[in-house]
Amino acid sequence: MRVGGFVKDLKHVAKLNESYMPAPVELGKLKWQGDKVFKNSNFKIIQPPISMQKLIDLLDKDEYHYACVDAICESCFVEFKCKDVRVQNFIDKIQLPKNEDIISIFSDFIHYYIACGNGFLLKMRNSLGEWVGLNRLIPSEVQIIENFDEFNFLKPNYLQVKSGKKTFFEGKDIIHLLQKNSMSNAWGVACKPIIINIEILSEIKNYDFNRFKNGLLIDFMIFVEGGELREYTDENGNKIDPFEEIEKLFKQAKGNNNSHSTIIIEIPDTNAKVKIEPLRQDQTDFKSLKEDNREGIIAYHRVPRRLIGLQTPGQLGGDDESDMNVFYNMTVKPLQERVAFLLSQEFKSEFNWDVKASDFEFGDITQVLESFTNRIRI
Repeated sequence: MRVGGFVKDLKHVAKLNESYMPAPVELGKLKWQGDKVFKNSNFKIIQPPISMQKLIDLLDKDEYHYACVDAICESCFVEFKCKDVRVQNFIDKIQLPKNEDIISIFSDFIHYYIACGNGFLLKMRNSLGEWVGLNRLIPSEVQIIENFDEFNFLKPNYLQVKSGKKTFFEGKDIIHLLQKNSMSNAWGVACKPIIINIEILSEIKNYDFNRFKNGLLIDFMIFVEGGELREYTDENGNKIDPFEEIEKLFKQAKGNNNSHSTIIIEIPDTNAKVKIEPLRQDQTDFKSLKEDNREGIIAYHRVPRRLIGLQTPGQLGGDDESDMNVFYNMTVKPLQERVAFLLSQEFKSEFNWDVKASDFEFGDITQVLESFTNRIRI
């Protein structure tokens, strides 16, 4: 909480999560694009547990989060090949949007999967209904329609809601890769654990910008952990705003630089821990707090610090080769295997081709870097 003429607060985790809840889409107010599939639109939409758009917007809010996502995407598809000749011929002839190739399409697929927990690809079909191409769908424009098969497994259909219009797609036309979570059996959710890190870094950036543009505007910043500083009623029945009380105490305690003052703050919430950072006095730059939050983002993505420019020269730790090997085998390769399995199932259901997940080759980033390093040495 900032104390001063302008009070701005960073909500506690529960309220912060509420701000990421999605707004329901009113399908009745939208127009159908093309032929209307249903006589009525009373089908059940499965709402996402968290706003997909706000999760995607986090990429623009923090450069470290974006760098981690980009590093994984760029490492995941170094090449796109398949040992099965039928599949390779299909990939070579596949129709894609203008100025796109198969690697860029799947890189975007994984980009959204990591950013918000859902990657969607649309199977483009010709006039005969044959699968001939691929296109991306942005998760924030997708609505999932509840539908079950004869075994009562969820086999959803999909709507694309875009520019005030809705387009229906059968489940067989959508390739959906989702991160499993306990919040929904239809939607994936990503990045929820690091929302608080990104929000704190955003507040620090705002403060740094204001200090750069206008000079220091405030004396103190207050961090509250484990609870809340909320309005309460004292023994005389008076309503007390804790932040107004703190501000009064600070004003009363002001003196010259060599003086010493003690203030006592009463906190009704026994779980709350309060930390007060002086700003104007010592030109605080929150270096340790920034580093802690960045480490949280990197730990969540499991990306080597060197890949996003945070490795300090001469610092103790792993070397480039071992870091990249761990990154590839623990982060990238499992993701490649999930995509390979998903594609093998799609080709089997579409063409009845017995394609194995192991037939797909997406490349090993460690071998590419090793080859590049050897050429540099030569």
